[in-house]
Amino acid sequence: MEVHVNLNDKVCVKLTAFGEAVLAQHMLTVYRSLGGVFDARENLNPREDAACSVFFAYPYDENRYRTFRLYELFAIFGNVMSLATVHNPFCSGDFYVSG
Repeated sequence: MEVHVNLNDKVCVKLTAFGEAVLAQHMLTVYRSLGGVFDARENLNPREDAACSVFFAYPYDENRYRTFRLYELFAIFGNVMSLATVHNPFCSGDFYVSG
């Protein structure tokens, strides 16, 4: 059986608490790189709305799965994954390619 997967394919995964923390750290890093700030006095930044949108990029579905492009999944979670990892970011080793 041959399966073709593209890096742009959307995949769905359930995250553990550790995975949620990794995702939150990633979103905060992206938010700050876009010029986002947490200080209310500095909210006059014209890029603030665009920066805030990063926090809504990966919503849950009704079954608590989050959807990512495959390359995003690799970029966000790849550095915390190994065969000997103690903390797994995913509830199971499975991910689903969405149509």
